[in-house]
Formats: sequence, structure tokens, C-alpha cells
Amino acid sequence: MSIRRALAGFGAAVLVALASVVNIQSVALADQARDGSSAQAAAASCWEIKQNRPDAPDGTYWLLTPQMDAPAQFFCDQSTDGGGWVLIGRGREYWESYSRGQGDTASLRTRERSPKAFAAAQYSEKTVNELIGGTPVKDLEDGVRILRATDENGRSWQKVDIAFTHLNAFEWFFHTYTDGRIRFDGGSWQQAPHFVSRVGDTGVAGLDISMYSNKEYRTGFAFGPAVKAGSTSANSYIWRQNSGALPYSEVYVRPRLTSTEGFQRIDDSGTGEKLVPATVSDLAAATPWGVVGNLNGRTSEGNSLAQAFVQIGQTMYVGGNFTGVQRGSGAAPIARTGVAAFDVASGELRPDFAVTVDGQVKALAALPDGRLLVGGEFRTVNGSAHAGTVVLDPTTGAVDESWDLQVLNRLKSAKGSVSVRALDVDGDRIYIGGYFTHLQRPGKAQVYARSAGRVGLDGTPDRSWNPEFNGSLMDLDATGEKDRFYAAGYFTTSGGGRFEANKATVLRTAPGAEPATDFRFVGSTDTRRNYQQTVIDSGPRAYIGGSEHSLFGYDPTSMERLSGVITTTLGGDLQTTTTDGVTVYGGCHCFSRAYDGAYRWSDPGRTWTRSVRVQGVFAVDAATGAIHEWTPYLLRGKGSGAWGSGMSNDGTLWLGGDFTASRTVSGRNQWNSGFVRYPARDRVAPATPGGLKAALSSDKSTVALSWSGVEGASTYQVLRDDRVVASTRSASVKVPAGGENRYFVRAVDSEGNISASSPVAVPGKDSAPAPKPAPKPDPRPEPNPSPKPAPEPKDGALIGEDAQWSYLYQAEDPGAKWFAPDADLSTWKTGQAPLGYGDSDLRTVLTPPDASRPVTAYFRTQFTVEDPAALGDLVLKYVADDGAVVRINGVEVSRTRMAPGAVGHWTRAHEAISTHNAVSEPTVVHVPAEVLVKGVNHVSVDTHVNWSRSRSLTFRATLADEGR
Repeated sequence: MSIRRALAGFGAAVLVALASVVNIQSVALADQARDGSSAQAAAASCWEIKQNRPDAPDGTYWLLTPQMDAPAQFFCDQSTDGGGWVLIGRGREYWESYSRGQGDTASLRTRERSPKAFAAAQYSEKTVNELIGGTPVKDLEDGVRILRATDENGRSWQKVDIAFTHLNAFEWFFHTYTDGRIRFDGGSWQQAPHFVSRVGDTGVAGLDISMYSNKEYRTGFAFGPAVKAGSTSANSYIWRQNSGALPYSEVYVRPRLTSTEGFQRIDDSGTGEKLVPATVSDLAAATPWGVVGNLNGRTSEGNSLAQAFVQIGQTMYVGGNFTGVQRGSGAAPIARTGVAAFDVASGELRPDFAVTVDGQVKALAALPDGRLLVGGEFRTVNGSAHAGTVVLDPTTGAVDESWDLQVLNRLKSAKGSVSVRALDVDGDRIYIGGYFTHLQRPGKAQVYARSAGRVGLDGTPDRSWNPEFNGSLMDLDATGEKDRFYAAGYFTTSGGGRFEANKATVLRTAPGAEPATDFRFVGSTDTRRNYQQTVIDSGPRAYIGGSEHSLFGYDPTSMERLSGVITTTLGGDLQTTTTDGVTVYGGCHCFSRAYDGAYRWSDPGRTWTRSVRVQGVFAVDAATGAIHEWTPYLLRGKGSGAWGSGMSNDGTLWLGGDFTASRTVSGRNQWNSGFVRYPARDRVAPATPGGLKAALSSDKSTVALSWSGVEGASTYQVLRDDRVVASTRSASVKVPAGGENRYFVRAVDSEGNISASSPVAVPGKDSAPAPKPAPKPDPRPEPNPSPKPAPEPKDGALIGEDAQWSYLYQAEDPGAKWFAPDADLSTWKTGQAPLGYGDSDLRTVLTPPDASRPVTAYFRTQFTVEDPAALGDLVLKYVADDGAVVRINGVEVSRTRMAPGAVGHWTRAHEAISTHNAVSEPTVVHVPAEVLVKGVNHVSVDTHVNWSRSRSLTFRATLADEGR
């Protein structure tokens, strides 16, 4: 189950406050009302506290709903209109619509109406949705209340109530197309068709939460334009410069929840693990270098600084419209034109790589042998003629003159200009798309290939395959395995006019390039051009994006449309997509909101299910198309948004366009020029704390708890019966006795991943014993030890659970043929299964080559079969921690948690799983005996972690004859 980081923005404050419950409460829960006076007595809502204690004053109370991971303190207004209101945000003119919230959220635990409170503080949308207990916002009996100052001194206040009609999950609803009803100071309800413009009148009974220039693009709960009160003074409760007076405001909700609803008694086995969502961080990695200058002198769309990315080895290549690279805002540029190379891990420049092109670079691709293929609008490279494409040495940037393909444009209107905008290497074929008409090698006849074509790895055009579009192509994605060629662009037909191909199409990769389905693209509007600019097959779905403001998801087989996202108002067209197989990132010139479940522009209608703030890019689940609650925080640019994107094998998103600044994971603002990097999040839960002991005090008022600490835990949560009752950084705590006195403990890491909990412990009966410490690696392992004889397999087993395996665990890529039956294993080590690190149940511990663990570990073993025909189907069972690919005699027979397509040394698993769950839920597949040969058979397995700092890895596998 995926979760957002627990109580983002104020977790540290919660932890400190929770620690205060230790040793101070002595009343059993059964005898204590849930009045919010402590973490032990946390109530489900401010409203519940008011019902249980009518004289409860305004103040700070502990709350806990079933959706929250731990109790936390909030401010409850217990005096206004019957009380029960929880404060969720406050501020004057700088409110934000980021889902993460903003500001010092700890300040929201009290209510201070002074200029000190003018700096906006807002809980994350996750926190608010937890506070309302998962109740749809449209079903909240009291809706959302805004309390705002109506004079500059903060002496008078106005109540604004909004009852939303369609809003499900809470979102900071500035500038949205959500609808509802609104009233001022308890007056008559009036319709609010949306909040993209003002609702109500032009005076005090008006509400403007749009983002336009009339308020200097400041956001808040503005009055109508007729209100002239206010100033830019730091002490004025109303900010106003020209028009659009923005008062200091507070936002409240009143969920009517009780503590008897929704909490479930925890089974004796405990709770499962929870992981943060499968997106990259919304804070940028340090990006020391940028690209600068303007190679072609144009500034219109399609001429951004950074537009293309590809990784080869540990180098990320960036292509675009630049003349230099620069380290920081004040440094002098270093000459680089069109292509530059940077270290994948650090973002530092690769100084040895340099190339000179005379036109911008639009596309990059890695050839199977490690060379770099470049496409763009150039005609010469390093002084030699290479029109449209060139192959470079990946280390130096030297031109590989053996690649002599020339891309030509015979259209009179083109005046000889060519543009290669998309490249895709699929096996031994290279697909090329853009604005051109012919492909040619010297001394050979020209091959007609209107806007798209296919060549071999040596650049020889394939005459048998010509889509012949009648307009330019913007993007493509090809996979011969699926017989699919996806294309997006400005065209309306393919096949020389024989087939309709309205801005997007799917063709076969077989000779003839005929349509693969009867798919007909339908855009988001009937009145605009609907040109499409990006297309990607994520595996479970295909996505097409472009004009107007749309990203649509399709079943890749039938091309039935299954999902849709529309960006609006300050939004813009989709321009780039990339994926890690789990999440698809869509880049656009969009800076307002994206609507999930919407299909029409410009008004997304009311079919959408939720909206999120977008800042040049957004993320959707690759399998479902559902939009993620993710926005790059404070990403800044010049307005063109993202025009290029790529995923490095360490899970980092490289995003290119005209970006100028970002907020980093260290909390500082950084200079950017052209591109920015967003690192992968740690999605590996800590190990389960073991050995939980519970001791009841002599007076039976408190319980002392202790357990074995685990690596990577930033805090521990203690659960009793059905909920969390304490948090601590240490491996012991004392809590009040209460309820059934059934206790559990779980670990939480700094990223917000939560481990599975321990089994139950009750006073006088401890939990399961702590796990044995993992064996320590030998710091000086024997080099190339002689293989030990494998234990005799059990009856029917070709490979036993404790078999002997050869293994390779190193930083360097072993090459593409490591799994070949005749591969040289002389430098490999050997060990008995299970193999890995970070777990107590290991026979062989893998030692990392340096401080950074490799993403991939390689394992091989072999067995002998006298007569394969005498065997039935084989049963293969293996542990994938986190992912694995299994081959028998060089033929892939299974993969787990690995995206489709090529898998390399730096390819990460697309999903994390704890070692405990990986071992208890092994992959079991049936393999036909036809893969075996008479004599020696080889099994090769490469395992891949999801996170390079994964705390554990375990591998074991068995293979048995099903018929024995």
C-alpha cells in the first residue's frame, strides 16, 4: 500500500510532542475519555472533543483518525458556531496550491492573529484528507470555512463558507474548475460555477482565488475589485497594491468524526509495511551545471536550451539549443554546442566530451555498442557533413565517420532544412522521425521516407518500411516485439494518403508500415488543431500528449482510451514524456492545474475526479493513468516548461527546457539553466523491530516497552490494540496501560516508509525474538575461491535451496554476454544460497566494491540433464529482492518487478519490496522442458534493487521437475 510521507512538514514537531507522553499518563484508556489532552487520549476530531466536553476552550488538541499514521496536535476553534473547527491554513497574500502545503505548519497548532502570522502556512493535502477521515469534501456537512479580516487592523472578520458539489479529495482549490455554493456571514447560498474567476459581488461579498496579474499574481482569498482597503504594509491585515485586496485569512474544516469509527483491531501478526508513493522527490537534486547560450538565435517554442537526454554507462548526455555549459550563475561559460555530457550521480561535467554542431539537437539515443546517436537540425558536426544525424564517441565526442547517413528534405517549402526530432533504437533497427523526405548513404540511391523511416545499425535505410506521413513527426516509440510503432505530430494521413492518421497513429513495424489497429485519435477540442507532440508506451499503457493541453492513456493492444488528464488556464500543451515503467512524467508549458479524468479543453467539465498543481510537469501512474499528488516544489522557468525528459538508471528524473531555479532536497534554492534533476525516493521500508517486550508496572498503571533497534529507523511507533499511542527515537518507551494492553512496534525511516510491525506483545508474554544480526562480510575475502561442491539436491530438484552459485557484485558492467553458456566466470566468486546482504538468514554475504552498493548482482549455477525429453514441465521458484530476470541457457524465462524491454547494469527494479516479503512471496513460474539441453544447463539470474542505498538483498532459487 502506498502512502504519502506521514504528516509532511511537521513530523519532527509531532515526534517531539509525542515523546512528551512518556511517563506522564497513568490512567488506563478504558477509564479515560478521548478529549485530545494527550496522544493517549487523541480524539478523532475537534468536533468529537466538543461533543464530549461542551466547555472545551479554543486551543491545541491531539487528534488521530484511522487514516493518520500517528497522533498529532492541531488547533481547534471550539467557540465559533458550536465549535469543532480544525485550523488547516492561514496567511495573507502568498498562499500556494502545492499539494505538499507550505510554511511553518507547526505554527498552525496555535492561533496567533498578528502580522507574525501573515506568512502563509498550509498543511499538505494529505494531512487534510487524513484529518477529514477520507470523507469526500463534497460530503462534509459544514464544507470549508474561510475566516478573513475585513479591516486593515484585524478588528473585524467575515465568515465565508463553501459547500463543494463535486470535490472528492481535499485540494488547495485556488484557481480550480471545481464548483459548489458559497455564502458570506451566514447569508443566502449562491452558486459558484468554478473558482477560476471571482464569485459573488465586486465588494466584500466577493471571493477571488484566481491567479492573475490584477493581484500581481499573488494568491489568497481576495475581495471583489471594488474593495480599495489595504496596502503593502507589512502590518496591514489587507494587502493591496493596485487592485485585488488580499486579506489575512484562516481556513477551517469541521469533520464530524468519532473515535469509535474506522479503527480496526490489529491482528496478532501485526501490521504490514507502508511505502511512500512511486514518484521521484518533489525537491531537486543538486544540479551544479547548466547549459547556456542560444545556438540558432530563435526563442520561439521548440528552441529551448535542453530538449533531449540519454544515458550511456554512468554519463547522461543532454541535447538542445545551447552554445556552452556553466557551473553556477556567476561562472564563465565553457564552449559546448548542442550536446554536453554529465556524470549521472553528481551532475558534474564530463570535460573530455566536446562536440561542435551548427544546429540544435532534438534527439539522442544509445546504440547497442555504447556509441551515441544524435539527431537534430544540424548539417555539419566537427566540421564534417552530417545532415540530421551523427554518431559520436561517448567519451570524447569525436565523430564516427563510419556513420554516413544523410537526412534530406526535398520539399520546396523546406529550402533544404531538415529536423530529426525523435530516435528510437529497437534491437537492430533505428527509427527516425521529424521533418524530412529522404534518407541516403553516399553512393547509394535516395530512399523515400516522408517524416519517418527506419535504418539498420550501420545507417542503411530500410526500403520496405515507409510510413509516408503528410506532415512532420514530433515523437515516436517503436517496439518490434509488439509490432507497434507509435507516432505523434502534425500529420493527418500515412501511407501516402491511404490511411487516416489524425495527429497520432499506431502502425505495424512489419514491412509496409500499415495501421496496427483501427485507432482514430480524438483530441480534446473540436475547434483547434489538436497536434500531438509526445508518445510513449509505458508497458501497461500507451500515452499520447499534445494540443490542446492533454495526455491520454490507451490500452496498448486495442488502443481503447482509458484515462485522460487536461491542464487548464495557465496550463499548456504536453511536450515530452518519460517513464521508469511505474510512473509516467508528462512535461508541458503548464503552470496551473491538471485534471484527472478530464477529456475536454478548455473547461474540463465535471467528469474529473481530482486536480493537482502542475509546474511544468506532472506524474501519472503508468498502469492506471491516475494522477499523482506530486509537483516539483518552487521550480521556476521562463514559461516554455519542459521540452525534454529522461530517466537515469538510478531513478533520477532529468527534466529539460528553460528552467532557471529550483528548491533542493537540502532546502535551499539553486540556480538552474536549461535542466534540473529530481532524485528517486527511497521506497524500502526499514526492517521490522524484533524482540518486543512489555512489562506492566506494579500498580498496573504503565507499561514499559523495549525492542531491538533496526538500521535506518529515524523513529519508532508503538501501537496498542488498534492505533498508534507513542513515538520515540529510542528502542524503549513507557506508556500508560490501557485497553487490552496488546502492543506492537514498527520503524519509520526519514523518507516516511513504515516497516511491518512486530507481532503482538502483552505484559508477561513477549513478542517474537529479535532477529539474529546479519553476518558481517569478510573484509578480505579469498580472491576467486575454488567452487565448493553443491549440496545434493532433494528428489526432483535440479537446483536445491542451498545450491552453490557463482556470483558477481561489482560497480562495472560485466557486458551483455555474461549469461551466455560459454561466458568466462574465472573472476567470479562462489557461495551457497541464500546470498545477499542485510539479512540474518544468509549463507553468503555480498561485499560491496566501495561505499556505494551496485544496483545489480549477478548469479549463475548449472546442472546436468541426461535426457531432457524425459522431464515434464519445470517449476522455477526464486526470490526477487527487489527485482530479477532469470534465464536458462541464455533464454529469458521470467522476470519480476522489472519493466519490459532491455535490462542493463544500472536498471533498477520498478518497485521496492522488503526482504521479508520477497522471501515469503517468491515468484513461482512453470517453464517448459524444451529450454533444456542434453548435458550441462546454465541458469543465470540478475537481481536489481529499487534503491541504490537499499538496506538488504536476498537471493535464492530452486528448479524442479514437476513430474517427479
